[in-house]
Amino acid sequence: MTSSDDERRYSEDEFALVLRMASEVQAGPDPAPPQEGLTLSQIREIAAEVGIEPERVSRAVALLPSAEDSVVSRLIGGRSRHRLEHSVPGVVPAGELGRIIDVARRALSTQGETREVLGALEWKGGTSTVSFGVSITPREDETTLQASTDRTELLAGIYAGVGISSAVVFTVLLGKLAFGGTDAGLIASFLSSLPPAFLIARTLWKRSTKRYRERLLHLMDAMAKEVEAVVEEVA
Repeated sequence: MTSSDDERRYSEDEFALVLRMASEVQAGPDPAPPQEGLTLSQIREIAAEVGIEPERVSRAVALLPSAEDSVVSRLIGGRSRHRLEHSVPGVVPAGELGRIIDVARRALSTQGETREVLGALEWKGGTSTVSFGVSITPREDETTLQASTDRTELLAGIYAGVGISSAVVFTVLLGKLAFGGTDAGLIASFLSSLPPAFLIARTLWKRSTKRYRERLLHLMDAMAKEVEAVVEEVA
């Protein structure tokens, strides 16, 4: 764990997710962090109070993405692409790499397609609006895992579909109720409808971003555990 990890402030969502992943308990409320966020040391102290070992907290934190969202991403409610990378000590034999891919298939409920590229095993799957990718690369003394998701199509669908539909509904209602259905009234209604329509689309997208980010984190954690199990078996 680097010094930058110790200095980093973790948000309320990240704090709750770290505790859930570290304790492997999905039910029950998590302790609430202060509004300005918590450092890694503070998270460890709180986790220790509820019986969670510091090593488990460090493992969960290591799976969190380090890149911060851009201004545009924060404005719209989150990024459309997420990518995680995590290295696990020990090398998985080439013949056992399929076990890690099976974990991804089960976690994401899709068969997908697998291919071998320069000693690494890659898998891609998903739906018409969301795609997932997984890569397992054995190195000298460790196995590197990568997991990614691309929700660009879903982003377009939410903002174009839900956002525009909401704007049209607001325009018609406001145009008739407030302006009597005149052309000038409809234009004014349309302009007035843009902020609430954007907020509706942003709320839906933000919820989707949180759900898929957690899904990717849990996928990475499950694959890391399977790598550890395989390494232990062949050791």
